[in-house]
Amino acid sequence: MSVLPGNRWHTAWLTIDDGSGAINPGTETGGAWIRYEFDSIYEVGELWVWNSNQATADNRGLKDVSIEYSTTGGSDSSEWTKLGDFQFARATGAADYAHDDYNNSPSGENEVDFGGVDAKYVVITANSAGGNWGGMDGPYYLYGLSEVRFFATSYVASWPEPEDNSNDVALETILRWTGGIDAVGHDVYFGTDKPEVLSATRGSHINVDLSVSQPDANYSPVLEY
Repeated sequence: MSVLPGNRWHTAWLTIDDGSGAINPGTETGGAWIRYEFDSIYEVGELWVWNSNQATADNRGLKDVSIEYSTTGGSDSSEWTKLGDFQFARATGAADYAHDDYNNSPSGENEVDFGGVDAKYVVITANSAGGNWGGMDGPYYLYGLSEVRFFATSYVASWPEPEDNSNDVALETILRWTGGIDAVGHDVYFGTDKPEVLSATRGSHINVDLSVSQPDANYSPVLEY
């Protein structure tokens, strides 16, 4: 089972540099790394970072890092592009810590501009030297993050309302979604059998209702056939 980290001190992402030299295949070496995978390729605009903010242990937060991205996520370095080197600001340890609070680190860069690159995978690698703000467990450096937020736009329809796997949805609910980049329309498929819906096409949609080229990001039954 895959378990996503939380943003509380006891559930947030935390790792240790045990000297094994493990790296994400295809990206730069460093003291530690974390890899993010999206459900499809997105046009990524910006990344916000909330550093490790546990009181008395905010020195575990990432400091000097490199960021790389990929559309394939493969193990060959040619499949990855380096966005750049950045320094994340040290967290404040306060309950109302804001990602862009630079009081502890005037040179911090907790809002990273991706410039609209296409990516499905993003890897943040802490430098072997200066990769955190000094946090250690015995002879080993500790690395942590509280939360990150990516701002991105999909090439396909996304963020449906109601959400995926919703139950007991009222009949009068209006189906909406976020349109894909440059999309001029969206085909909407309805059915009671998920495999049939997933395999349906314009030319073959047996037992599946189809509404072609919805011009807006909401369902209009007028266009159904």
